[in-house]
Amino acid sequence: MADQIPADSDNPSLSNTGKPTAFPKTRWSLIASLGDVDERSASEALSELCDLYWYPVYAYIRRSGRSPEDAEDLTQDFFANVVRRGDLKNVTQRSSARFRSYILAAVKNLLTSDHRQQSAKRRGGTAIRLSIDAEVAEKRYRNEPAESLTPEDLFERRWALTVIDTALQNLKAEYERSDRGKIFARLQPLIPLKNDTGQYADAAQQLGMSDGAIQVAMHRLRKRYQTCIREQIAHTVASEEEVEGELRYIFGLFAT
Repeated sequence: MADQIPADSDNPSLSNTGKPTAFPKTRWSLIASLGDVDERSASEALSELCDLYWYPVYAYIRRSGRSPEDAEDLTQDFFANVVRRGDLKNVTQRSSARFRSYILAAVKNLLTSDHRQQSAKRRGGTAIRLSIDAEVAEKRYRNEPAESLTPEDLFERRWALTVIDTALQNLKAEYERSDRGKIFARLQPLIPLKNDTGQYADAAQQLGMSDGAIQVAMHRLRKRYQTCIREQIAHTVASEEEVEGELRYIFGLFAT
């Protein structure tokens, strides 16, 4: 489940030698350094991020009082025109901005501007088009917490859960590609457990593994899960130094 937070405290951002690995050219760092790359590559990177993180924007707009129809249109219009409005060039002036903060500020501006009326004139060309299933989007929104959450709180929570769920799905795909899908399916529900109350023994019996082997498998699964979360976060920040801070912020949203 997306809400499952890893309990393991290992730091898998380090290589096997114990030294930090080089920070890759991630999607957001690529966009933030637009002056050093061609705009087409940056636009493609932005498109990938938008396709992944559209739902927090949809949820924010709905919680702000817009109808399902308006929320769908505004979400689509916002991402479709984010490149054509020249926002990418503005990012270079704020290269340390997290993608999360950038999107939240931009969507707030969207709801207080005349963008709704002007958006149709700017569609086409290199515009981003998202695959939004209106029925699925609204079903997800109806399952959100009660109105006690502000639009900003809901956006941040949905953003964090998207990061975590995407990491979990990437991990699942990784296990399935290496013919370990059965192990992942059995151990995945145990990830958030801090103490073994017999579940490990049950899992070992069902998988035909020894108690020691299941302990090792569980440790590796948690460690790799944390790595996948950090990798996903890295795509939404501009530098390696920001990963740990963003990780603490995201986990902090579930501390209360």
